[in-house]
This record gives sequence, C-alpha cells and structure tokens, in this order.
Amino acid sequence: MPTHRNLVATGLSSGRTVLLNISPATLALPANNTTPSSSQFTVAQLSVKHIRAVTAVAFSPVDSNYLATGYDRHRSDYSLLIWDVADAISRLQPENNSSWRRPLDRLDVNNPQAKDPRWLPTEPRPIQQYCPNETINSLCFLHSDIHSLLVGANGKSIRLYDLRAPNPPPAGTSPRDNTVIPGVSAQWATRAVNGLAADPNRGERFASFELNSGECVVKVFDVRKPGIETLSFKVTGTVVALEWLQDGRLAAGTKEHGVTLWNFVNGSHETKDGKEDFTEVGGMRMCKCSCQVMAERQCRHPRKTYILLRSPPHQMDRRIFS
Repeated sequence: MPTHRNLVATGLSSGRTVLLNISPATLALPANNTTPSSSQFTVAQLSVKHIRAVTAVAFSPVDSNYLATGYDRHRSDYSLLIWDVADAISRLQPENNSSWRRPLDRLDVNNPQAKDPRWLPTEPRPIQQYCPNETINSLCFLHSDIHSLLVGANGKSIRLYDLRAPNPPPAGTSPRDNTVIPGVSAQWATRAVNGLAADPNRGERFASFELNSGECVVKVFDVRKPGIETLSFKVTGTVVALEWLQDGRLAAGTKEHGVTLWNFVNGSHETKDGKEDFTEVGGMRMCKCSCQVMAERQCRHPRKTYILLRSPPHQMDRRIFS
C-alpha cells in the first residue's frame, strides 16, 4: 500500500488471515530484550466460520484496502471472500508523505454481516463472498480496476470475476448446480491454475502454471480471449511462483533451479478476419542471484503450519513454513 509499505497479509492453516505491520519500529526488540507480543504488530484478524486452510491472498493494486482471500473447500461455506480493511488500516499512522488518496470507486456489499456495527475494525467481515463448496488454488487482481479478479478454482479452471455483480449462489450449492456461475465474465478450462500473476504493463495479459513432476508448464492468457491460451512453455523443475517485471519479462521461481527470466515478443499479423495480435517466447536466461523471495513449497503435512504472506502491490510475495 502506498501509505503503509510494511503491511502484509498472512494466511494461516487455521483459516485466519492476519494483517501485520512489520515496520522496523514495530519489530524492534524492547530495551529489556523480552520477546515482543504478536499483538504489537497485528493490525487485524480476518476469521471464517469453518476451519480450513487459507490457500491464497491478494491485495488490489488499484485500491489496497481491498483484499481477496481463497480457501480450501467446505461444503457449507464460501471459499472466495472479498474484504475491505480500510477501517483497520486507518488506525495506523502513514509511514511516508505519500499523496496517494483512495479511489472514489467502491465495491458493493452483498454480505449483511459486513454492515453490522457491532463488529470491531480489527475483526471485519467480508463484504462479498463467492465459490461455495469449491477449492481456490490461486488468485490475483488485474491492474486496470478494482473489480476484475482472476481465480484458479478446483484444479481445472481459471475464472475472471466481475465484482460489480456480487450475487453469489447459496453456500450449500456448487458450480455444477448452476449453468451460469454468478459474477463470472470469462473462463478458461485449464489445469494451469497455480501462481496466477497479472502483467502490470499489459492489462490484458496474465500467466499461471501447471504442476507436473520433473517440469512444469507455464501458460500465458489474454482476458480478451476467453477459453484460449496465448502460449505455453515448459520450465525445468518445480515452479513455485511467477512474477511479472516492470520491463515485461516473466520471472519463474523453482525449487531446484532458482529463477528463470523469460522474454516475450509481441506483434500482430494480418488474417482473413483482420489484424490479430500474437505473443511468442523470445528467450530465457537464468538468474544467478539467490532470490529467496521466489522460493516456496506446497506443504500439506498435517503436523505443519502453512503460512502464506502477501504484501500490497509493489512488494514481492513471501511464503513461510514452520
């Protein structure tokens, strides 16, 4: 967030999402060298009705007061929640003299509990809820507006949600019970549902990857072309994260081989139906530095705690395992 660059969202295996202020002043040890309490840097806790792991978190790059969280499946609950954490963040002092002001555009509220004045700012309720009885693999906001959200669901599809139409089905239903999924404006049938990453330079482009043993497949899509992938390429090793750079390259972090940087060639050619845009892989090089922020691993061990961190836009994502 432009005014709070040390704010991160942490998704826990218990289903809670915690907003943490990890500024140097907050994390500094007291003079008596005692361990600081977690309450000293906890800004807010976002709780759900049923216990299940948080699988993804994402701040909106346009308005970082909006946070999306994804969860494992529960037959009686929603697995995609949208939160407005503005009231919780307002308790913090701005960390710089940024002139950033919150955009006037706001998302509608479809969850009556979010309007209940009895809830404290430190324990907000979600303002929108989607995907009943489903599993969320990954998610990310587009960089063009606050209401376009990409979601990888159930290991077999990517959806583009329009959050301006918040009319989810009842929590006891599932996608197969509805011919049209409420709020979805486009879909892609694919197993590349992991690590969704939107290109900040080209608002229509996003990437994701499919997990395979030995090598993974990275796929690039265009939001203007539902159901069609723009291109795909194989990456040796187990991909754990994708990140678009400001120069248009795509960084793919792997467990075994560090980070690879991929260039793309964009252009257009004439067809019988008119001009058609295309994207091709232009080249790849290895990144020799130890980019630990790109390193993560999937952990489903029942005795381990899975913690997922997501910073507001302009900061790298971080994952921690204990």
